[in-house]
Amino acid sequence: MQLSGLIQVSRVYVLRRIKFSMKTLSVVSKLTISIITVCCLWWLLNEYQTYRQILQQQKTQTVIQHKWIQRFNIELTNNFLQNVEMDLKNYRDTLPHIDEMAGTQSGYFYVTGNHSSVSTNHQHFFQKMVAKHYSNLLLKTSMGIEIMSRVPLTKFQQQSLAKHFAEASQTAKKTVQWHSLNGAQSSEFLANLSDSRTGHTYGVTIDIAPLLAKLNQESNHQQMLLLTTKNQFIPSIPNELQQWILKELQHPQKASQLIDPHHGDSYFYISKLQHSNWALISRFPRQEVSSVAKEIFISKLPHAISLLIVFTLLLIIIFYIVLKRPLAEYIQTIRDRNTPALKRHLPTQYGGEFSEIANAYNEMLDKIQLHQQKLEFLVAERTQDLLAASRKAEQANQRKTEHLTSISHEIRTPLNGILGVQELLLSSHTSERQKKLIRTAIDCGYSLLSLVNNLLDFSRIEAKQIQLKPYRYSTLKVVDEAMSTIASQAQSKGVLLITVIQNNVPEFAIFDPDRVRQILINLLGNAIKFTEEGYVSIGVTLFHKQIKYRVKDTGIGIKNNELITIFEPYVQGRHHKVGSGLGLPIARKLARLMGGDILTHSRFGHGASFSLKIPLQSPESSISLLNTPVPAPSYLHPQLKAWGATPTSPIENQLSAPELRYLPDKLLQYCREIQHDVPHFAQSTLPPLLPWKLKVLVVDDVDINREIMSQMLQELGQSAYTASGANAAINMGHKHIFDLILMDIRMPDIDGYQATAMWRSDEQILDNACPIFALTANAESFTNEQLASAGINHYLVKPISLRSLNEALELAAEFQLEREVQPTINSEADTPLIDVLQTDLNQKLYSQLTEMLLSLKAAIESKNWQFANHWLHTLKGTSGLAALKEIEQEVTILEDSLEQNKSLALPQLKLLNQLIKAVE
Repeated sequence: MQLSGLIQVSRVYVLRRIKFSMKTLSVVSKLTISIITVCCLWWLLNEYQTYRQILQQQKTQTVIQHKWIQRFNIELTNNFLQNVEMDLKNYRDTLPHIDEMAGTQSGYFYVTGNHSSVSTNHQHFFQKMVAKHYSNLLLKTSMGIEIMSRVPLTKFQQQSLAKHFAEASQTAKKTVQWHSLNGAQSSEFLANLSDSRTGHTYGVTIDIAPLLAKLNQESNHQQMLLLTTKNQFIPSIPNELQQWILKELQHPQKASQLIDPHHGDSYFYISKLQHSNWALISRFPRQEVSSVAKEIFISKLPHAISLLIVFTLLLIIIFYIVLKRPLAEYIQTIRDRNTPALKRHLPTQYGGEFSEIANAYNEMLDKIQLHQQKLEFLVAERTQDLLAASRKAEQANQRKTEHLTSISHEIRTPLNGILGVQELLLSSHTSERQKKLIRTAIDCGYSLLSLVNNLLDFSRIEAKQIQLKPYRYSTLKVVDEAMSTIASQAQSKGVLLITVIQNNVPEFAIFDPDRVRQILINLLGNAIKFTEEGYVSIGVTLFHKQIKYRVKDTGIGIKNNELITIFEPYVQGRHHKVGSGLGLPIARKLARLMGGDILTHSRFGHGASFSLKIPLQSPESSISLLNTPVPAPSYLHPQLKAWGATPTSPIENQLSAPELRYLPDKLLQYCREIQHDVPHFAQSTLPPLLPWKLKVLVVDDVDINREIMSQMLQELGQSAYTASGANAAINMGHKHIFDLILMDIRMPDIDGYQATAMWRSDEQILDNACPIFALTANAESFTNEQLASAGINHYLVKPISLRSLNEALELAAEFQLEREVQPTINSEADTPLIDVLQTDLNQKLYSQLTEMLLSLKAAIESKNWQFANHWLHTLKGTSGLAALKEIEQEVTILEDSLEQNKSLALPQLKLLNQLIKAVE
């Protein structure tokens, strides 16, 4: 089994190698092998035909030679049969004498051995007869037993017949018997010789062996057979061969021909015997007949192989010259890397089909080259069209961005005034009803601000203009800030807010808190929007340096078909809900920009959950408290245990505040104050006053903007100074040392960047290195490099709230302390509030608006449309800041008319003039 398996593996390997070799052969080699194979097959077929012809010739010669020998054999056989016939006649004459001698005996037999009972005369007679004719006497009894012998006739008595009969039977088994003469002419003679007295029939068998021996001796390698009229073969041959010879004898034309049985190792030649109707068959060895043909074939084989080898070599040489060389040159030309692909023309000097192939290939190259030139021209033309369209699209996109920036400035400037005034009103002595209305107005203002921010953020994300600003920040404080933003909405709907912070969350890490806060506000706002009862929770955990904020609600949930499109822009979860449809798309894009993502899971009717995952850089140690008792309400116990504290029964302290359920950073700070026995003071509605009283210079070209910013600074306990432009600010710097400069970026003549550069470069300024914070309404994404190159330390985005202004003051105080400049200590004296609706402020506002209107009229009269556009823009910003909607709307109409018609007329200012007079 192992050997056969090895042979099979070897066979498969050889076949694979042959297949691989055939694949790697060139076309010329394959063609050469194919032609040589065909030639070999043709030569073998031709030699086989030659061999068959020689074999047929040899058969013919054998038949011709055999005819002469067969004549002698036939004559010999006929003579033998004639002698037998004569012996039979003599035997017929002898039978009466035997009958006379029989007497009362049963019969006479030929048996082995001599017996004295036989008379000497009779013995001598029969011995002489047998010796002469070589025949046997045969006696057939009625019992069908045959007894024969070559010995003299012996007479038996009746009583001893059985014994000698048995001896004769044994002798009969040892002697060859031939019954073939039954169909000869003597058969009639034998059939008529029967003894009516005894019922015996007498017959004779003739021994053919001497005849066959003599015939075979005369015929060399042939074997002679006799076929009797009873279809018996002498000597006997196989039954299959007997049947075939008898079948062939049915065709008379087969006589005197050499017959091939197509099986076995002999040919046969059949001749009829005219005297006895017998047949004489000659059997020739096949090898003797075909050996001559094989010898001739083998003798011609070396010459044929030599010619075949010479032919193969010539064929290979011819193929190499005619096929291999041009094909190799064609391949080399096509693979030439030094020539351009479409210029690799094939040589045409080889003639014949190669020239036709080369011409067709070269023609195809020319057509392809022409087509390529047309295509390149078309591509160039289309490219120009695409470039033109792309430039137009870029210009349109740039105009859109500029327009959005302008809209941002136009919206944020009045929002700054609105929200600033409302925060000042909220801190003034007003009734509870008025405070409720003011808070509602503040909420609406911040909703409008959120909508504007979403539109601008999405535009910047699409234009890839947004940049991240990661820095070290508290992971819990960003949750507090987001929760505080949406707390009023949740309380108004009666929705419970909950936070759960895991013990593995680091307190500080490096990330972009502004973007994380924006995403969380978006997710929490959506959760509250679609939750009518129950709770909205936010869970925080850390997994593989990724912080996960999970916002979960018990609202109406999201359908499966809406989950697919919920993050697409301008798609809203419910058609009856308001909003821009940009919150979730912006949140996901920001998350992915930070290397994270937002995943959602919802079951309709059972709420939804959104998970924000973002990577953290340099996460610090996880949050932990001292293992000391902390009295707290029961709903805070799980959180305190997670931080390592030991919560106890609640008492009335700062931890009893309900907002601590959803403000984890505030809860953490209170717990630390309790554990370190630090007193806590209740917060007011305003941010806490700083321990330092900073001198702040507000630089703005609009008087009312300067007035509002001054009042907000005074509300926070700071010293406020104002300047209407760059030159006025420089003059103030020559006289005062300021702790902070709030510089408006967009001012006429000299903008904020130029004013900052002038301040930094003026050596006469008492402190030209003081912090400068930019005031902008464009919501631009400043980078640290851009700020540093402009000499600006920080920036504030309008509208500016008291809280954001307070944070900026804290940052300015830190800058001053780092510069080893000691700010003035802030006294705790109360500062009276200034009512923005007081009469003197109205008079200032009216005066400012009137001056702007006069300047606008002068620009229209002198047809200086650039200045006219400037004064319209200034009027619009001031009126928006003072919440004068009618004046703002009229100025917007005039701006559109100037942009479309490139001109304005004085009568168009009639309504604006009336509205400004109404302010007085």
